[in-house]
Amino acid sequence: MKVLKRLFKWTLVPIVIVALGLFIVDKFYLSEEMNFNIKKVSNKQENKIHKINVPVDQEAKYIKISYRGKYAAYYKDNVIKIINTETKDEKTIDMSKSVDLPYYKWLPDRDILLIGEKCISDNKGYFLKFISYDAKRDESFELSDNNNNKVLIPLSDKSYDITDTSASTSTHIMYIKISNIFSSKIYRINIMSQLETIENITSKVGKISIVNREDKLIYEDRITGTINLKGYKNNYPIDTTGKLCLLSVDNEDTIYVGNKKDTKKDLNNPNKDIFVNEIWHKQLNSNSTWNKIALEKFINKKNIYISKNGNIYVDYKDKGLIKELKTGKETFYKGKFVGICDYGIVSLYEGKLVGSKF
Repeated sequence: MKVLKRLFKWTLVPIVIVALGLFIVDKFYLSEEMNFNIKKVSNKQENKIHKINVPVDQEAKYIKISYRGKYAAYYKDNVIKIINTETKDEKTIDMSKSVDLPYYKWLPDRDILLIGEKCISDNKGYFLKFISYDAKRDESFELSDNNNNKVLIPLSDKSYDITDTSASTSTHIMYIKISNIFSSKIYRINIMSQLETIENITSKVGKISIVNREDKLIYEDRITGTINLKGYKNNYPIDTTGKLCLLSVDNEDTIYVGNKKDTKKDLNNPNKDIFVNEIWHKQLNSNSTWNKIALEKFINKKNIYISKNGNIYVDYKDKGLIKELKTGKETFYKGKFVGICDYGIVSLYEGKLVGSKF
């Protein structure tokens, strides 16, 4: 009996303590007089839009805009200048060791500039090295693998240049095309900065675009005039008619191609202007059919821009306006067109970079 009484007492004690605690919480912490301010917390970073109106050097060449328009890069006197279009601060990246004009391009959704620099070794051989510059942190480093081996592409002669790159920040894969008048080669850099040559591919490559969610490359074969998809091991034709040209691939892995005006091949003139009067698009790896957008007239392929969100823009330079084809919205700009960022157009006008919002 004593044991039962003792057990009852020890059982009752924690019950009383819990009840007392709940009473205090109810009266003092959850009383009606207390007011609560509830805030919705969002993990999505707010895209702050600022007005771009920043002076730029009159001798600036090859101006390129980052995806949000916060940074601009240009080349002058063996250096690459980086301008913060919000604060107007300017940074310098020395390119004095380069034997030729460096190749540089912003990543599609990062404030990171990829730089390809052609250099000459001690034994007079030419090679390409790669620098990644983080504009937000003002940090740069030369690409190297896990064993600190620098990513270098040896060149058989000086005439080879980087003519195109395509990168995915989802897969951390990048493809690099180098070319001269005679041939093209494509290299792949993976997430560990390991370099490899892409085999079993045409010697005359046109435009290249990476598939965003998979390790696949889409490229133009200038010999056959076709568009092909290159998997890690296999090759698949996308177009075999020779009537289409590759425009781009967006973040949802939708491919965009243009119907060419002139299907004659000019293998010795890779920079020949191509005009299209129709844009076709479909999502890869789906059974969906091709969708067609007819243009008012033949448009130079160089004046068609596909955003990573799938918006299709046409630059009518003679009118100073950009038209988005899906909505029909027109945006005017002043001066010389420079580029498109997430929020609008950037142009060079009266010695300044000027932004025009969509």
